[in-house]
Amino acid sequence: MKKILIFAFLLVFSITLFATERKAKYKFRENGKYGILDNNGKVMIPAEYEIIGWLKYGIIPAVKDNYFVFIKENGEIIDKKFCSLWSDAPFKKAEHELIPVQDCKSEKWGVIDNKGNYIVKPLYDKTYHSANDIVMAVKDSHSYYFDIIGNLLFSFSNVKKAYYFRNGYAKIEFNNKEEIFYVDVKGHLFKEKPEDFKEEENIFADTMNSPYKIVNQCNMTVGIGSSSFSGANILPAKYDSVNYFSDDSFVIKKDKETFVFFPPSEAHSFSIFEKLDEGVDLINVFFGKGRIFIKTDHGKYSIVNNGKEITSERYENLIPLNYGMFIAVKNGKYGLVSADGKEITKFKYDKIEDKGNEYPIKTYLNGKIGFIDEKGKEIIPFEYDYACDFLGGETYLLKDNLEYVIDKNGKTILKTKPLEMKQNLTGGRMFSIFNLKHNEDPCTAGVDGWDHDSWGNIWHYIYEKNKKKQSIKNK
Repeated sequence: MKKILIFAFLLVFSITLFATERKAKYKFRENGKYGILDNNGKVMIPAEYEIIGWLKYGIIPAVKDNYFVFIKENGEIIDKKFCSLWSDAPFKKAEHELIPVQDCKSEKWGVIDNKGNYIVKPLYDKTYHSANDIVMAVKDSHSYYFDIIGNLLFSFSNVKKAYYFRNGYAKIEFNNKEEIFYVDVKGHLFKEKPEDFKEEENIFADTMNSPYKIVNQCNMTVGIGSSSFSGANILPAKYDSVNYFSDDSFVIKKDKETFVFFPPSEAHSFSIFEKLDEGVDLINVFFGKGRIFIKTDHGKYSIVNNGKEITSERYENLIPLNYGMFIAVKNGKYGLVSADGKEITKFKYDKIEDKGNEYPIKTYLNGKIGFIDEKGKEIIPFEYDYACDFLGGETYLLKDNLEYVIDKNGKTILKTKPLEMKQNLTGGRMFSIFNLKHNEDPCTAGVDGWDHDSWGNIWHYIYEKNKKKQSIKNK
């Protein structure tokens, strides 16, 4: 009897656990409308929305009948309708996710949490995200500043223009005063700009041992100073770009000319400029590993690391990937080369894509698509007709008119007959299913049909519809 009770308890616990783990994972399109599938590929929300956005902090924006609604990750629909929302994703701090929204009835703005509760009531002309745990609202030449649970911290009247907080301060302009003031998180006003409130100059820190710093001015010109912030500038900030070439040299570009610059050192007391020959250039590669450049020499490409050419031969093309390696072309075929100049794969592929930000990499062979990892191992076989780049550990593929969702280990997560697909503007397939957490479309970003899915573009979509509606009404 005791064993039966234990078994019954475990069975109930397992069923309860399964139920609580059901979460919104994919959005799908059917008959021109959008719905949501759960993590098991089952329909959670039927396809009845004009748009469904990306999942952010446990909530999903959706549009229906020209209104915004929010859907929780567990599929629950928040019982409030809104006419607009702030164009960025929610402002997040700890367990709080705050969303500026516009109430449809009053047309005033407030702030809700991800449960649909008003933190700041809809009484204002506009509400904004802000850093430093502060939310800002404006109304009738007043600016109001709230904490993340809705307490009013301080406010100002006769305001001409209010800026939100960054780095502990915000700028503010008043109607009856010409100068710009600065306010801190406690509401104290300053006439003088605080020393730690920087706008005009950025010092780019370098992770390696260098006695210099690169100084970037607000007018986008660049110079070189000593690594001591009090040190004198070695070069004035008048160049188009400056990048470290080695620990004691730089690649400098100005007016389409490229130089290697050696500042004064123990070996010499004067600056040395070496202008590259016509047809030769050095292109900086941001790997964060060594000081890596692609050298182009009259149509041939090689890798330069810390001032030294390290590839044993020159290629027909070199394309940097975000993973610390290169796509190389040799004799018309593609392969992978490491940042150390070593060839990782054989040069046998028809093409290797350079658009993705994750491994494995989309690769073409004999008219079919597969995926290889950073070691050159073929993770997904070359048997698919169309595929997206990996995003969030998943990719979408098409074969024999079936859609596949496959993870980075080559495991099939979901397999389904397309509910609705159409050609995108470049002739590629637009899939009917996408992961809600991707925050961008890995296959067809910017192509009509999925291009309204970001929070900002959903706001723009409803704004344009309401503007058109108002225009027709005015006629």
